[in-house]
Amino acid sequence: LYINDLATGEEIQITNTSRNDRPRREIYKPSIYENKIIWIEKRDIENYNPYDFNIYMYDLSTKETTQITNDSRAKEGEDLFALKIYQNKIIWKDIKFGSFGDFYVYDLSTKEETQITCNSLIKTRLAFYGDKIIWQNGLTKIYLYDLTNDKNNCLNIFPNSKVIGGYDIAYNTIDPIDVYGHGTHVAGIAAGNGILKGVAPDAKL
Repeated sequence: LYINDLATGEEIQITNTSRNDRPRREIYKPSIYENKIIWIEKRDIENYNPYDFNIYMYDLSTKETTQITNDSRAKEGEDLFALKIYQNKIIWKDIKFGSFGDFYVYDLSTKEETQITCNSLIKTRLAFYGDKIIWQNGLTKIYLYDLTNDKNNCLNIFPNSKVIGGYDIAYNTIDPIDVYGHGTHVAGIAAGNGILKGVAPDAKL
């Protein structure tokens, strides 16, 4: 990983890895804000370990590298981690608790990690500015999370007035959302209450 200072023309090498290194290492998703550079690094690509994708930060002013996470897990090929940094906060997507991943925020000032979503929806197109975080769920919905107003509240769409409980036995979570559509189809036949009605439209699920 390198950085080039356009003002001075100086090129700085941040990481030092080689194809001959054992174990082999790979770097993903570098991002920069002011003097801080972050990236995801898998330090042993020959021995599969799903918890070996961790976030590191290099401070250009102190020339120090800090490991930010210790137990992160990425789903390769699916918007790997969605890593971003702004001001003193780092945000990323992590699937260490299964499903399609949730967003986490690390505060560099307090050294605290906070999980801000807790549902099985597919999340993409992450962006944030200040204390506002936005992302896309599926093809049609955009969510906004305010770190100031929503602090310590994990954003979830269940339970609600229709789906009052459930358990996801596929991904072992308390979030019963159906990520493939089959359960939604069955639930609609049983209790749909929109333009199309199910056999028991007033029923709770």
